[in-house]
Amino acid sequence: MSIDSLELSAVAFRARQSDSPSGWSPVRRNYAAVRLADGTVLTARSIGKKPVEIELLERLASRGASARIVEIYSERQPSVAAEVALTRAGVDPGAVSYTAEFFDMEGEPTADDLRELALLNNASVEVLRAMIRDAEGFPDGKAEFGPFAATVDAVGERLGRAGYVVFPEQERGTEPGVEIVVDQLEDEGRGVYLSWFVGEPLNSRVVQAFADNQLDDSALAEAGEIKQHKLHELAVALMKERVLTEDLQDNCSPYTLRVTGIR
Repeated sequence: MSIDSLELSAVAFRARQSDSPSGWSPVRRNYAAVRLADGTVLTARSIGKKPVEIELLERLASRGASARIVEIYSERQPSVAAEVALTRAGVDPGAVSYTAEFFDMEGEPTADDLRELALLNNASVEVLRAMIRDAEGFPDGKAEFGPFAATVDAVGERLGRAGYVVFPEQERGTEPGVEIVVDQLEDEGRGVYLSWFVGEPLNSRVVQAFADNQLDDSALAEAGEIKQHKLHELAVALMKERVLTEDLQDNCSPYTLRVTGIR
């Protein structure tokens, strides 16, 4: 089967798999595929906080009329900025499709807005994560972190000394704890991420409430409050253990710290 005959969602997922052939792919990255007026199909992934749709539009800017987008799929709903960019590029809103909702707003959000967006996007990310992991299957053997292994081991050891239960995402069980995620597409010093897993009972409630469109369900707020509290607690504990971190403040990966250095 040629790539031209595939659904764009399948093309985007194939690109995700191709980027991470030996294990799970980074859920925080958004993958997209477009079909152009001349029949060409292209894929892209998000880089940093730049929306993947804008990444594609920038790549297509110099290609002329043949590069007109007739169909685009992205794993996450385009952000407000991406929607504006697609409209300016002449993309029909009816030609845009996605799998997971992305909660965003125009203008400068207040602190309350940011809290609301984070807890909604956290729920959406957990639903998307489950779909991606089901499609990828479980990697054989123990998680391998390549050039990031030393950082993962050091962070795990120091958090263990501070009394935390620590595990890679691949070993997520039912109990709460610090979850380590590695993005092997990142530079070596910036690819290790930490978040608090709230435990399977609460996480399942979040996923079910979101799937049922019950966005005012107390589980979403409860999970968000726990994760936000633990985010600050972890940052302080890690600083005492001489591990430097930064809060991503990224709604594609809410309530997440990035490890930036170890002393």
